[in-house]
Amino acid sequence: MPRVLVPTIAVVLVYLIEFTLATSGNTTCAGNMTQWYTDAVGETACETYERLRQICNPNYRVPNFRANAPGDQCDDQLQSCCCNSISWSLSMLCMNCQWDVDGGSATGIDAGVGSYATYLSPNGSFCSPGTNQSLPTSIQTTVCNGGINLVDFVYNTYWTDGSW
Repeated sequence: MPRVLVPTIAVVLVYLIEFTLATSGNTTCAGNMTQWYTDAVGETACETYERLRQICNPNYRVPNFRANAPGDQCDDQLQSCCCNSISWSLSMLCMNCQWDVDGGSATGIDAGVGSYATYLSPNGSFCSPGTNQSLPTSIQTTVCNGGINLVDFVYNTYWTDGSW
């Protein structure tokens, strides 16, 4: 191989590696606590959460969640995809996926009273439009047309005191 091509190939490989790493955030699970979700849906809760958030923000990547709830917050400029209890439930499932604190036991990270409000108000004011137990119609249509599998229980998982 000519010496001139070696630097070019190296640059292309670095670009491809960086591009591959940048295509998704921290969507892998630390253990098997949420394997039941992956088995039911075909992807981790973090992957579903990321895909839902990417409807409104194509650049959204699941971060490394904080150890205390909420692990993430609804802080996108267009908030219709995250300002709802469905996204909140997925974020909590993702948090349990990332942390897997009990090594696959049935218990995991819970969110205390008011945690949902903290998720919805990263800058002190609540995101909008906020919905509980549903998605805005345009987002729900995109979810269905985009093949994002939201299991039924995420629509019903909601506590009025903001816990999870």
